[in-house]
Amino acid sequence: MHRTSADPFVTAALRAVVLDTWSASPARFREDANAEDQLAHGYGGQVLAELAANAADAARAAGVPGELSVELRDRELRVANTGAPLTSQGVAALASLRASAKRDEGGVGHFGVGFTAVLALSDRPSLVSTTGGVRFSAADTRRAVAGLGVAGLDAELRRRAGHVPVLRLPWPTESDQVPPDGFASQVRLPLRDDVDADDVAAVLSVETALDLLWALPELTSISMPGFRVHREDGGDGPDGVITIRIDRADAGPAGAADAEPELRRFRTATGTGRLPGDLLAGRPVEERGRDRWRLTWVLPLDPAGRPDPQRRTMIGAPTPTAEPLTLPARLVGSLPVDESRSRIAEGPLADHLVGAAARVYRELVLALPGDQRAALLPAGGFPAGPLDGALHEAVRRELERTAFMPGADGAPLRPDRALLIPGVAGPAAARIVEAMPGLVPWPDRADVVDRLRGLGVSVQPVTTVPAALAALERPAAFWQDVYTALAHAGTEELADLPVPRRGGGNLIGCRGVLLAVDGPGAVPADLLDRAARLLPGLRLAADGVDHPLLRRLGAEPADAAALLLDPALADQIRA
Repeated sequence: MHRTSADPFVTAALRAVVLDTWSASPARFREDANAEDQLAHGYGGQVLAELAANAADAARAAGVPGELSVELRDRELRVANTGAPLTSQGVAALASLRASAKRDEGGVGHFGVGFTAVLALSDRPSLVSTTGGVRFSAADTRRAVAGLGVAGLDAELRRRAGHVPVLRLPWPTESDQVPPDGFASQVRLPLRDDVDADDVAAVLSVETALDLLWALPELTSISMPGFRVHREDGGDGPDGVITIRIDRADAGPAGAADAEPELRRFRTATGTGRLPGDLLAGRPVEERGRDRWRLTWVLPLDPAGRPDPQRRTMIGAPTPTAEPLTLPARLVGSLPVDESRSRIAEGPLADHLVGAAARVYRELVLALPGDQRAALLPAGGFPAGPLDGALHEAVRRELERTAFMPGADGAPLRPDRALLIPGVAGPAAARIVEAMPGLVPWPDRADVVDRLRGLGVSVQPVTTVPAALAALERPAAFWQDVYTALAHAGTEELADLPVPRRGGGNLIGCRGVLLAVDGPGAVPADLLDRAARLLPGLRLAADGVDHPLLRRLGAEPADAAALLLDPALADQIRA
């Protein structure tokens, strides 16, 4: 016989009510078993996420930082948390299908069904707390049902091959079962024989912990075997950057030794608001009271603080779902889920929140320095799913009407007023903008060009630059910067590049241009000035204009030999 402590949550009364109901109606027993079985299969892949969500609710209820400790010991998964301890209402909710004790609008729990996920791993789950504990058992439930001596229930047990609803009958735990020091509660899940402990251990990773931290802001630290993940500042930093510290315990020759902590930085953007009542009309009754929404975009940063985009991630609602996302940041928030909690429920509510998410994404883009914003542009191609496609389209619409692109002159531009010229980038492009308003000095990688074109940016070839520059008369320093900006373009593309002429005006094309240079054989400046006046056809560049690009395009130093061989001088001599 199982030796128990006192029954602080009066579980005997709860069992009596359920057993009386089953005795009076074996069909109700069957309904409970089917409903629990359906929920357990629907949430099977989210055990840790559901327990973490409960921990976040407990931390918020107690007004304390949420801490989660996960360990796998002797084929038993243990998940401890800080916060509010177990209550009688909580026990009643655990033993009731679809009836949560958390009815406030801020809770993460989903009508009391999240705990049902534990049945994917265990048929003997228990929850111990500083206020007492309860356990559930398939074997004890079978014995209790069989002991009723009701023919209809005995027939159901035979038809179901002994399968019973596990979480309807709670028992008190033994008196010596308490949570670890510093924690309010601990869920203990002895793994069933058909559950592979290695598969469970594989889930206990840094990436899983990070997913949970982003999904559940109430949690500030999560410990798993071999590491602890901690949100250093406990929330959004002053510039929207959050630092996550990862402490690892590496086994060395002398045993366990603390390794150097790893710091990961993320830029976030969060939006909140209240939902119109008509959008909640089609949602479950208890969910209609939660009319506040919160959405957060999370962008990883590299060690230099620049965006390090994720190529593919999942959407959290707030805990991870199976919804794929190909935008370069992850999205977590209060999105509506379907019965499985692995997919976002389609409908007007989801559509409304997609639009809100796009507006928050725009704020994430604007929070980045101008030269880093290209990393967040939505890519083209086929979406990874309907929701991914809807988010891409909504983000595009927001960015199309937002002046988020810093032009070469520093002024922010909307995409439809921006101009990109592949091959023209860097600070020197600020010179060319004088002739080509709207020029943006952004990276000209093929993927960036395609994304900008998709937003309505005008993309023109570098061959359009020489003609635009031809009418400008600027000092030599201006032209030197222009040539630097165009240094990587091809020779044919710049055949008509202007060169400032000695004496005023511009020469079109570099071939045959003579460059005033210093050094041996250089022609004195006064002689060059006289030659420019006497020989209008002489292609002499202005002083201070000498660039490797010009020489590559056919310009030469203006030494005595070059002057004598110039066709313009020969024509003048013949004249």
